[in-house]
Amino acid sequence: MSRPGGDEFYILFYGYSSRSEIQRYLDQLEKDIRAQSILLPNGDPFMLHLSAGVAWYPDDTTDRKEFTQYADFAMYQIKRTVKDQFGDFDKEAYRTSQEQYNKEKD
Repeated sequence: MSRPGGDEFYILFYGYSSRSEIQRYLDQLEKDIRAQSILLPNGDPFMLHLSAGVAWYPDDTTDRKEFTQYADFAMYQIKRTVKDQFGDFDKEAYRTSQEQYNKEKD
C-alpha cells in the first residue's frame, strides 16, 4: 500500500492467480468498508464511504506512471458520477477526456 497524498491510497495486488480472484477480494473489501462506521464526538455514527478506481495490469497498461494515472482517472470518474463505489478504468472515457482537454487547451 502507498499513500501519494491527501486522502488517496494505492493498493497493488500481486501474486493472485486470476483477475476474478482479485475482483472477489475487491468486492469483499467494498462490502467490508460499507459496513464500518465511526462515532462522532456527539455519539452519532458516521458510515464510511469510499470511491475507488481500479486499473488492471497488463490489460490497461504496463507503464507504472500510466497505471497510477489510469487508476486515478477511474476513481475520479466514480466520484463525479455514482460515488461510493469501485470502478474499473475505461479506456474510451479516458481517450474522450483527453481529446476534450486538448480541444479546450488549444
